[in-house]
Amino acid sequence: MAEVDDTGSAAPSDADVWPRTVTLTSPEFGDGDYVRFSDGAVSDAGDLGIQWGRVISLWSTAAESVCERGTAFPTLADVPTDVADCSGWTQFAYLSATTIHESDESYSIGLGLLVWDAEHGALYRLRVIGDSYGVTAGSTATFEYEPVR
Repeated sequence: MAEVDDTGSAAPSDADVWPRTVTLTSPEFGDGDYVRFSDGAVSDAGDLGIQWGRVISLWSTAAESVCERGTAFPTLADVPTDVADCSGWTQFAYLSATTIHESDESYSIGLGLLVWDAEHGALYRLRVIGDSYGVTAGSTATFEYEPVR
């Protein structure tokens, strides 16, 4: 909700600012950070997390929550939001494989997703900005997202 300043004007609070950009990290093989979509909080629990193994993936905490919309979307607004076009809802989306790379070298840049929150109460669209994979530095996934409904 917007806060009202001394002049009576509404200034947006952090909860009102969309889209949001998040970077999740996984310092070692297995699960890493999670994001709670509603407020953008990053912690060890939430709606969507990063998992590092043989590939980097975004992993939902709920089944049938992720729908890939395609690749190479130039902006978040270009990611389609019609759930009728989604077939095969899954619990994860694969990003890059285990080749050592920096975020700007990711072949997942522009990947579009529709993702439900953990309770399947709110739907978000996401666009991957990049991911990285390092032998000792862990992995990251950076994406922007906004609510659809």
